Amino acid sequence: MNRILNAEEVLDLMLNHVSLSRYDQKFFYNLQLQNVLPKKAITSNQAELFKKVVKKYNTQLKKQNYDANELSELRWTLQVVPSKAEFTTPSINIENNLIILKSPYKPSFVQEFREHSVMQWDRDNKLYYTEFGLYKLKIIIDCVCKHYDTVIFDDKIKEIINGFSSFDESLIWNPTLVRINGRLYIAALNENLAEAVKDIPLETSLKTLSKLVWYGITIHKDLYAELTNIYELDDIIFATSREVKHEIFDIDGLTHKLKLIDCDFMSFAILYGKESNEHIEKIISRTNIPTKVQHRKDKKNEFDIKEFNMPVLIKMNSFSYSGSGSAFAAKVVELVNSKPIDLK
Repeated sequence: MNRILNAEEVLDLMLNHVSLSRYDQKFFYNLQLQNVLPKKAITSNQAELFKKVVKKYNTQLKKQNYDANELSELRWTLQVVPSKAEFTTPSINIENNLIILKSPYKPSFVQEFREHSVMQWDRDNKLYYTEFGLYKLKIIIDCVCKHYDTVIFDDKIKEIINGFSSFDESLIWNPTLVRINGRLYIAALNENLAEAVKDIPLETSLKTLSKLVWYGITIHKDLYAELTNIYELDDIIFATSREVKHEIFDIDGLTHKLKLIDCDFMSFAILYGKESNEHIEKIISRTNIPTKVQHRKDKKNEFDIKEFNMPVLIKMNSFSYSGSGSAFAAKVVELVNSKPIDLK
């Protein structure tokens, strides 16, 4: 094993001889370009993150006769300076009617936060920003608090949070089917969603609940509890979930549930395999539902949401691929095999 003497040499090893994730590679390249090559000090936060990332690749390093724990503890020849609070703890502020977010680098946070698409990234100032809005502020706070133990709020945001604290759980932020004084309503309904669901009668049949869930509407916990007095729990879970798992051997149970929600189209996403084909044949033979079988090699063939009232994608294997219809299906059912293996 070649002897490695310092953290700079560990960095060179990781960049040139280890297969890194995109985020980790970016972090290492930034260290090399912004600190190591110009010989600038690194922060204690950068040094600590460097240790954690190196340890993640213990398996790859072990194959090259290196110990990840030992490598992570090697010192930097560069000066390590204490990180400022603004670089170790995320902060959310309101400035000139803009929500400003500064957060330390954390791959899991960055990946999830980008999916919400509520803020823009300012590369020069190293911060996120967006026009002020209560709903956007709620998404931002929820996501940041999920990934960081401590968050710094300015006085304006503290005032907003304190103003809402008296509502506790009675405040509904997301579109939700609720029953108030005996009548059903969709709370937190925006204009576009209201137009999309205007022709759906508000009632609690399983097919209607499935339709509402397809549009991203959740079922309030009190109404959910009410439903348990009317339907079987498994049927409620199936109807009110966008993605569900179902045992591959329970064909009768699946066909029963598909009929409950008035499924009018099935698409099977499979890899290959005789067993998959046999189960597909059994499901098709017990329903009169139009069906399409899609293989991974098939060309993109997404559902047309206007063509069907309740299209269901059935995954025969735990994978997804472009064109399988998962983006447009009303419900995605993954067939699983939980039968224990008898080892002799």
